Amino acid sequence: MDDVNNMDESMDPVEQPLVGLEKALRAGVDRRTMLKAAVATGTIAATWVAPRIQTLGFAPAAAAGTPCIILSPASEDENSNSGKNDCKVGSSYPPPCCGVNFGNNGGSPDRWTFNNPVTGCTQIVVRSIGLDCNAALVDPDAGQFAVIIESFSETTSGACAKCKIMDAVLVDSSNRAIQLPPLDNGPVQCGPPGLIGSGVNASVSPCSRVLSSSRLAVRLSCIGGTAGCTPP
Repeated sequence: MDDVNNMDESMDPVEQPLVGLEKALRAGVDRRTMLKAAVATGTIAATWVAPRIQTLGFAPAAAAGTPCIILSPASEDENSNSGKNDCKVGSSYPPPCCGVNFGNNGGSPDRWTFNNPVTGCTQIVVRSIGLDCNAALVDPDAGQFAVIIESFSETTSGACAKCKIMDAVLVDSSNRAIQLPPLDNGPVQCGPPGLIGSGVNASVSPCSRVLSSSRLAVRLSCIGGTAGCTPP
């Protein structure tokens, strides 16, 4: 019996008020009175444990590995044009021809330049190209084209590899509002695997998405945290 008494006396002080509360509930004590007593004795405060925020998976905004999304400069938005279009027809090119392209109808491909997109990478140049990766055809049809990295320059080896083409987007000419969904139909690789020639299939479908007010822009996704990205 003495051992039992000693066990009762050694109970955790936090647990004892809970036992008292349980007895009070069984005895029919008024709930309001019971809560007042719990607050007064510190029972509720003593038994509450603050949740650990890190278990929710949050990370600081500028933590290493956080992607920074950069939209190409507004000055390089490409207009939609009808007329000459490099369009392939056949079973190897299932997307339809829209009869529209982006750019200046000949002369040079559409290009978007990202200056200092991430620390150590001074420039990344993106261009449009047909799905057959023929660099000589500079006016790919809006229904059959990709955007790829054409060239880059860096002061730190491997810095530009932290960036990749996220997607192409149609933007409104008046306020640059992005028209969803973005243009990303999967990865495209023109040339050996690596930074140059890598990009996404940006073919527009349906063709009716290309409006007279539509402009074409490109977005990069760079790893390095918000603090490491400098939008143009």
